[in-house]
Amino acid sequence: LEVLVCDQFANLCGRGGTQLLVSIEGPDNIDNIVIHDKDNGTYSVTYTLRKAGDYTLSLQLATEIENEHIHGSPYYLCARPGPYYFLKTRVHPSSLETECGVDLVMF
Repeated sequence: LEVLVCDQFANLCGRGGTQLLVSIEGPDNIDNIVIHDKDNGTYSVTYTLRKAGDYTLSLQLATEIENEHIHGSPYYLCARPGPYYFLKTRVHPSSLETECGVDLVMF
């Protein structure tokens, strides 16, 4: 995600140092948000969503008076499940019971 900080006339500020506040709320606790100030008015924001579901991404600029949402914030994200991964696929123990009373043994 890239954020461009602009003045009231939509000109790129051209310098860094603005405090950008990023928060993500959803089904997973997001603790890996990294904000990189490129010192030219642009900021890159990276994060990883580990669980599928709906998230809210809030982007705010800190001002002397209060924090202000940037245009369009908050944003709504939908993270979809990734492809199947055989090493993470599991059998639920209750599904191993059979009607004829024979238990399956896992090796």
